Amino acid sequence: MSFWTSMLDYTPTGTTGNGRCNNGECGMGYVNEATNMYNHLIKIGRDPKDGFTGVGAQQQKNAMPTAWTEEFLRHAMKREPTKRVVIDLCAGWQSMKPVCELLGLDYIAVDIEGDRNVRKIIRRNIVAE
Repeated sequence: MSFWTSMLDYTPTGTTGNGRCNNGECGMGYVNEATNMYNHLIKIGRDPKDGFTGVGAQQQKNAMPTAWTEEFLRHAMKREPTKRVVIDLCAGWQSMKPVCELLGLDYIAVDIEGDRNVRKIIRRNIVAE
């Protein structure tokens, strides 16, 4: 995932304060009893054949992480407290929308393919009929 920003004073810290998951604080995996090591269930950097599969795979692969979204939006709000509009230019899954609503920001979704959440619901209804 690429994150481009004009906030030169922003450094992601995450929930642990150091930008890493600290052996499971991210909540995206489990501790392997045999090795006593933390195994992430989601790994973006891997062979495509081992990538995301099944229901919701594309959304999981492409959606913005909620905690990180809230972190950088809160940072932006400190810098520009009067600017209350977020324009999401890759908004197919609209994963930033709930965070914007939580923070009281106006959310504008822009994506050339439209809202993929709506298309998923339409497809499911067509198949069911």
